[in-house]
Amino acid sequence: FPSHDSTLEWNFSSANDINNNNIIVGSANKSINGGQRNKFFVFDYNTKTLTFPNNFFESSNSIPYAINDNNMVVGVAEVLPLDSTTRRQVAFLYDMEKSTFTDLNTLLPCDANYSLVEAKDINNKNEIIANAVVYVEQRDAKGEVIKDSAGNPLMENVSRPVKLIPVPNGSIVTGK
Repeated sequence: FPSHDSTLEWNFSSANDINNNNIIVGSANKSINGGQRNKFFVFDYNTKTLTFPNNFFESSNSIPYAINDNNMVVGVAEVLPLDSTTRRQVAFLYDMEKSTFTDLNTLLPCDANYSLVEAKDINNKNEIIANAVVYVEQRDAKGEVIKDSAGNPLMENVSRPVKLIPVPNGSIVTGK
């Protein structure tokens, strides 16, 4: 960890990616509200500047996986849904230039039938590879839909990889 006034409060850290601008992203672990939490950091190797961007809430686990040469970062963070006290994982996008931290699910079309749970990579076209959870009909080993005693299909959540492509001339209108 680079020299920082509060380095003693951190248990450990790891770097996950670096771009061609010498910007390193990773996470550091410390105790927050009695629990061990991973917090997303950005380290500018050129200026030796370390920052911990604000994310969804103070004790939200946040881990970046990738940064592109546009200084856009993707990863996974915890949110607290408005109707729950149970944390859940979502894919995030952090725009270093605008200092915005966005749940990628808020950028999906209204008719999207999946939920993004982690963003794994981003290229210089700002295309994102992510993992999504989709609610689908449950199938047996032969591919037949499994039904309950009333003949209704049983449903299940399954994980699927997705590629997110930015809308041409689109802009991000949400964020924190």
